[in-house]
Amino acid sequence: MAISGKVTASTTAASITAIVTGILAPHVFSRGVPSDVRGLVEAGVTAGITFVSGYLAKHGIDAGAVAQDVEALVVDLGVPFMAVAEAPEAEPSAGDVAVGA
Repeated sequence: MAISGKVTASTTAASITAIVTGILAPHVFSRGVPSDVRGLVEAGVTAGITFVSGYLAKHGIDAGAVAQDVEALVVDLGVPFMAVAEAPEAEPSAGDVAVGA
């Protein structure tokens, strides 16, 4: 059975993060910080990076789409607010319920 890409990315990220935080934690935290607090911070950082890695591997990032979005944003930044067209009203569908009726 093949292992999904998001599982591989998450496992790799968790392993590397656990090693790096284990090496850096003694240098980041002073000796007065309780080991429980240090462990919770390390676990939180590892969990966050693991989640982000799995999320990005699952959905993927299309560099071309990101570039188009950035270009559209840059073009929109130069447009005065008053020049922005009003959004068109959506036509109600048969399944919509009227509010206040």
